[in-house]
Amino acid sequence: MKLKLIARLCILVACVMLITPILSPTVYGQAQATPENFPLFGGDDRVIRGENARDESYFEIGKGRAAAVGSYLDLYYGHSPTLLPKNSTLTLLVNDLPIGSVALDDSNKEQALWRVDLSKLGLKSGFHKLSLQTHMEIASDVCVDPQNTANWMVIHKNSRINLNLVPSYDKADLTTYPSPFFEKGSTNPFQSIIAVPDNIDQNEFSSVAQLAQYFSTQASDKRIKFPVYAESELTDIILRDNRVIWFGRTDRWKERGQAAIEALRKLTGAPANQWQSFIGVAPSPWNPANAQLIVAGNEAELSSAATILTDEALFSQLQGNISIVPANLKKKEAPAELKIGSPYTVTLEKMGYNNLTVEGVEQGSVRINYPIPGNWDFDNGAGLKLLFKHSKSINLKQSVASVKLNGVPVESVRLTETTADAGILELVLDPSVIGSRRTLEFEVAFQFINANSNNKDTQNQNLKDYCSNPSYLGNWAVIDKASTLTYIPAQRQTQRLESLPYPFVVNGHWNQTALLLPDQIGTNELSMALTLAGIIGRNSQDNTELLLFKTSNPGLKELLKDLNIIYLGTSKSLPDFMNGFSGSQVQFKDDQILSLASDVQLLSELQNNSAVIQITHSPLNPTKSLLLMSASSAEHEASITNALTSPDESNKITGKFVIVDNQNHVHQFPVKEDPVAPKPQKPNAGIFFNNSDSSINPYVFPVTFLLIVVLTITILWLARKRR
Repeated sequence: MKLKLIARLCILVACVMLITPILSPTVYGQAQATPENFPLFGGDDRVIRGENARDESYFEIGKGRAAAVGSYLDLYYGHSPTLLPKNSTLTLLVNDLPIGSVALDDSNKEQALWRVDLSKLGLKSGFHKLSLQTHMEIASDVCVDPQNTANWMVIHKNSRINLNLVPSYDKADLTTYPSPFFEKGSTNPFQSIIAVPDNIDQNEFSSVAQLAQYFSTQASDKRIKFPVYAESELTDIILRDNRVIWFGRTDRWKERGQAAIEALRKLTGAPANQWQSFIGVAPSPWNPANAQLIVAGNEAELSSAATILTDEALFSQLQGNISIVPANLKKKEAPAELKIGSPYTVTLEKMGYNNLTVEGVEQGSVRINYPIPGNWDFDNGAGLKLLFKHSKSINLKQSVASVKLNGVPVESVRLTETTADAGILELVLDPSVIGSRRTLEFEVAFQFINANSNNKDTQNQNLKDYCSNPSYLGNWAVIDKASTLTYIPAQRQTQRLESLPYPFVVNGHWNQTALLLPDQIGTNELSMALTLAGIIGRNSQDNTELLLFKTSNPGLKELLKDLNIIYLGTSKSLPDFMNGFSGSQVQFKDDQILSLASDVQLLSELQNNSAVIQITHSPLNPTKSLLLMSASSAEHEASITNALTSPDESNKITGKFVIVDNQNHVHQFPVKEDPVAPKPQKPNAGIFFNNSDSSINPYVFPVTFLLIVVLTITILWLARKRR
């Protein structure tokens, strides 16, 4: 019995030993699944109306990732209780491939859940389209009123696309960059921390800020938080639990930075000190499951490395685990300066749109959003020129196109034989229609009528045919990506928080801006600085005029007098000349925030343990600006970063100043505005549309001919008279 028991124990131990590798920690290169979920329609309820309708949502899977088993869609929906169950359906399509359909009946008229497996679709990197197509009937004779208001269904805002994403590569190296450090399309795209040498210098900050700005442009719909650590603040636990981007001069790294470099040397088999300037990817010595990106070199080489890592044409050439950085790279041409006061034209393609299509529906629309650059205003309105074409199989006497701006109808036209091949719709948009919003939201809608004649008998036959076999195959319209928006930019005259990045970033470059930090720069200040640089500097292509200063710099006033200033830090480190000056709305006193505005009163809850974000004229120069981001204590500096990156709270950062409380909530306050000159309400259409190359005034030729005839007769008469 004892021998049998010992034998069983041996077998059990052997089995445990065999299983142990499966349960062991993940090693470098082993695929790790990452769950991601996306709201279907931006987190809002979506109402679908009409007998036949189609609505679409898009999501993106970043480079180097693919959807694996466990990916699915949770669709929460409800519908009108008057729908006929036998005739009403909801169909789901992914990339125009039908995935499934459900009947709209009593079982799902309330909030119902339809879970759809997406695992078998093999979704890889890139954009993917999810379409919902509905057919809804409320009566057997639907043609009596196919657009009855009782034909509706709702896709609820808790509907989500749930993806289980895995790397599509075996091991991370330079070929996979920016993955796994940055995953485009993710709800949390920046999946790393950044480590810099202690007492970061000007070159290191400018270069790593360029990297943060690039990542921000790749996720323009998000406000990314960049966690940044000085090397001395790193711990083994932080390094174990995170992917790390090491960015700094080779000779300034200490023990932990050198350990990261040594791990790269061992991976590549290179002897010590063989290279001093490089970009490399290697497993972390603190956790082999995590990759680390190391960027090191001297000043010129760090700048070159930043250029490589922010230019896809360059970083797509990288291979293997290491690349030596050249000291000099060809510089890109600086963006052309845009002239204030001259017409500026932007195409849909430049806005990021391709040709926009409406098809397969009775009535459909597309939306176009254009954010007005923060340093510009519209004094003379704008001109929208839509180029489009559409089907000829529709009733051209009754089908129409219409345009809304910010929800307000501004134009509608009938579709004709001419517009079918080359439609042009030119709209002059008054400043009163544009309003004060900083984003222009256009909705272009098409309504297609299929009856072919006004003859009553023909209409009755068409109606009968329509009821027996409705088809919308011939209903389509395409808006050309060459369509344009033209306006005359005027320089903004007032500073407001919602106008950022103006005046600190103008025309694609930092505008003589000083970033002022406390003498002791820690994780809070570094994270705040790089997060802010990513948000307001995302469109900057030149960091030459982004200058780093410390409050301990000798002759600080003289250094800052001709610069725009951004101060990041605590109230204790705030220079006296920036605290409570004329024009400031607040003042720090004994770690409290006091209001200097006559119509703003602060209670003790906001006076203590809070932070201020304020924009004013610089106290050193009335032609320059000061952006103050200061907390009453170091413990509350992080609340500024949280407010800047929160989708909800960041929208409240408006006006002249806000206060962020200890719950990371933003509090707004009304501030009296300087009087602004009234804008003209009726802009001249000729400013926006130059049709000299496409059409000629029909009176030009006959008038010219008449003048020539008169001139000829006059000359002949004078010649004859002289004889």
